[in-house]
Amino acid sequence: MKIQNILLSTDDNPKFYSFWPTVSYHWKSLGYKVHLAFITNLNENDELVKKIKLYGDNVFLFKPSNKYNIEIQSKLSRFYISKFFPNEISCILDIDFYTLDNHKHAEEIVTSDVLNGNKIATLGYNAYTNYSFLNDPTNMNKGVYRFPACPSVAKGEKIFSLFSNNINLNFNDFIDNIQQNTKLDLKYIKSDEELLLDLNIKRPQWINTNVIYNVREDFMGPNGQYHMWAQRRIDRGKKCNFDIDKLKKGYYIDLCPSRPYNKKEIEFLLDYLKIPKKLQNVKL
Repeated sequence: MKIQNILLSTDDNPKFYSFWPTVSYHWKSLGYKVHLAFITNLNENDELVKKIKLYGDNVFLFKPSNKYNIEIQSKLSRFYISKFFPNEISCILDIDFYTLDNHKHAEEIVTSDVLNGNKIATLGYNAYTNYSFLNDPTNMNKGVYRFPACPSVAKGEKIFSLFSNNINLNFNDFIDNIQQNTKLDLKYIKSDEELLLDLNIKRPQWINTNVIYNVREDFMGPNGQYHMWAQRRIDRGKKCNFDIDKLKKGYYIDLCPSRPYNKKEIEFLLDYLKIPKKLQNVKL
């Protein structure tokens, strides 16, 4: 196992933090340390904060700025906490994500360049993208500017460098600095991937030097077509329907359930992942 830390984030919307008890256990049961960036105006003595801190290895609290959309602040905060693990291999993930292949798909993209701190590896830049576009040499560089946040794997200091070289910035200054470097208005956008696309287009040489892009094969279809869902994912877009025989044979890579957390929708899968019933029933 090469990856040491799983970095997640949420704001104080139960649509997202409701996953934390089961997801934190899930990653810890696989041998990872799991850390949460929590964007909230609540303080350490609040009951919700106390409950959230019962799970995972670390919960970092950050007060949101009223200048920017709270969702983009939440998504960027998982990148921000990479600064606390500068020399450890860390993986950026979504809080509503479970692996069904013991995270093999992410472990396999950790090359020697990632281990020695020279590169960031990411998987799935081809998601929702027509292969005829990517296979045209004149478009290839445009294609690889697309940057899927989940998963992104590197040493913490390298992950942080996606947005800043000043690892001493506090969280609010970190966001302010990003706003200064993008034409997008962080008051309105919600997608960190949209933000990264804008930043990356401006620095092709940096991207070519620092990022390893990996194709996610199950987005690939015949004749240059593409799928609207990862074929080896149990997906909320398909109401988490799956083939039990394929599950038992190890076909599925990951699970992205409906939000907020709904035990009834995925109880069989939570049992399959050996997540204790006690945690499945926790309501934060």
